[in-house]
Amino acid sequence: MDYQQRLKLNTKLFYFTSISVALAFIIPIWVVFQRRFMSFEQIALVYASASAMTTILELPTGALADLIGRKKTLIIAWTLSALAYIFMAFAQNFYYFFFWFMINSIANALDSGSSDALLFDSLKELNKEHEYANFNTKYGFIYRLGLSFACLMGGYLFNIWVGLPYLLTGIFSLLVVILYFFMIEPKIDSEKFSLQNYLKQTKIGFKQLYKTNFIRILSIYFIVVGAITWTCLNYYNQPFAVEVGFNDIERSWLFSAIYLFVASLLLVLVSLSKKHKIDKKWIYLTFPVVIIVALIPGFITIAENPAL
Repeated sequence: MDYQQRLKLNTKLFYFTSISVALAFIIPIWVVFQRRFMSFEQIALVYASASAMTTILELPTGALADLIGRKKTLIIAWTLSALAYIFMAFAQNFYYFFFWFMINSIANALDSGSSDALLFDSLKELNKEHEYANFNTKYGFIYRLGLSFACLMGGYLFNIWVGLPYLLTGIFSLLVVILYFFMIEPKIDSEKFSLQNYLKQTKIGFKQLYKTNFIRILSIYFIVVGAITWTCLNYYNQPFAVEVGFNDIERSWLFSAIYLFVASLLLVLVSLSKKHKIDKKWIYLTFPVVIIVALIPGFITIAENPAL
């Protein structure tokens, strides 16, 4: 298989990585799993520490990926993630879980942006970089379908054994490692690793954050919007569902339906965008309004049930 064929194989393997990455069976059950040995205050400390770790390492790991290659970086990232999830399946105390969760946060920093860069560079080498958005949309749709399936199964797996969702998430993370192993590193932008180049790339990364006024405004926009959406999606929704009274199976169906709805909505928005019936400015302006409307049911529930 020649170089061009290997690059084409990259784009095909990304379909399978999208599915494997999405099989996070822990989504509907992580709160009840962790509450067996941690208080909500300890859970908050774990997630805050992990978020800080990932944020601090975001640019340095990006610079590292530029120098040693995206493929190697992704293999390291998903190996760490697989180990973290497998060992977390057997967690029985705060300190043990905290250690492996921090390992997973390092993996998240290594993974961040590397897979997108590997895909884009592969397409660029094939002179198909203009198709990047189409490929990304397909992978995104498959990813959300995978999330929907994983959520649906999570509660049932948890009822078999509490650590099974974590264990299976780790096993599928190992599958991601194998898939990346069979990919080829595009020759574009490859540099020989050195400490001087590493520090230089990190410095360039920081400068990119303030390169233009548009980038500064867009960064602030995503920070504000992300602070609401990501915290709700990853941290608040599950504890809220538990406190409201959804059991393990009901939460599985609830979050499965949510991700299935998001996958369907993604297709609609992409279709409208291609037909020029919707533009990015409209999305940027209406998205905060949608967030506020979406949060209203939660506020009403809390108002009617002060004990929550």
